[in-house]
Amino acid sequence: MADQRRPNDPRRPSDPRRPAGQRPAGSKPATKEERRRQAREERRLKELAEAKRRRRNRIVGTLSGIGAVGGIVAVIVLTRTPPAVVGITVDPTTIQAARTEAGCVAETPEALTASPHLTPEQAPPVDVLYTGGRPTASGLHFAQVNPAGGFDSPVDERATTHNLEHGAAVLWYDPNVATEADIAEATAWAEARSAAGFRPSAVSGQGIIVSPYEQALDSGKAFAFRAWVATLDCDEFVEDVADAFLLDHYGGHGASPEGAGTQFPDDVLAYRTPGSSESETPSETSSPTGSETATSAPSETASATEEPSATESPSEPPTETPTASET
Repeated sequence: MADQRRPNDPRRPSDPRRPAGQRPAGSKPATKEERRRQAREERRLKELAEAKRRRRNRIVGTLSGIGAVGGIVAVIVLTRTPPAVVGITVDPTTIQAARTEAGCVAETPEALTASPHLTPEQAPPVDVLYTGGRPTASGLHFAQVNPAGGFDSPVDERATTHNLEHGAAVLWYDPNVATEADIAEATAWAEARSAAGFRPSAVSGQGIIVSPYEQALDSGKAFAFRAWVATLDCDEFVEDVADAFLLDHYGGHGASPEGAGTQFPDDVLAYRTPGSSESETPSETSSPTGSETATSAPSETASATEEPSATESPSEPPTETPTASET
């Protein structure tokens, strides 16, 4: 029996000629959040297709091995541990546009005096200690570092500033401005990068910290990325923007005075080389034009010479200060 439904009947099957994901003519343009979800879904599908391709190639190689050298070689190939997960790559040609779309503003503030170390008893309140833009990107700090990880209550800025000195990255957010979805995505991003190699030691002062801020950010934005003398404040969280901040400023890639001791996991995260696909293994390249990279560390006050403290010495890792509950 022929289909008796009218052409404008909402029950009418969708047009099979329209590509998946394409909106019907006359519909409203996609929102920014919908475009981000679509981009993430496209990336996921690409990764699945690449994984299938590699699995197919391994199967073909295995069958060739069976025909060439017999069953023993085949058993070895079939039981071999699968290769490591492909690292994350960031397209350097699109980062500046992604920062603009996320409403990001980057600055390279002058470095503040970083020594001597302070004790919690002698340290001034944070609003007295850091009189420039906040959250701070340098300055005096506790002898202790803050543990890396995600936190559901504000950590002490005087401790995280010591982490910055060691090459760590801190992502602050204003819970009254940032959306719950963006906060969850930022926390998941930090956990994934930490598990992949950005937190070699929980007590080293290295790694990534995500924490709510104790007050409104000076920029009025939702998120504030901080590395030593590097700031990036954004209206929303975008994963590629966050990864690019690590590539430009984490550990030895940045300007922190002790960042050379924080090894950057180049096999985990890198800028994509021209002509390569998203699924290829990362290789280190230069940062994109227009990035907020600090190429050299501004000199600190001449009279401030850091002295080793009892809790930090070349032979011992810095101690942590448990400032908040980690999620």
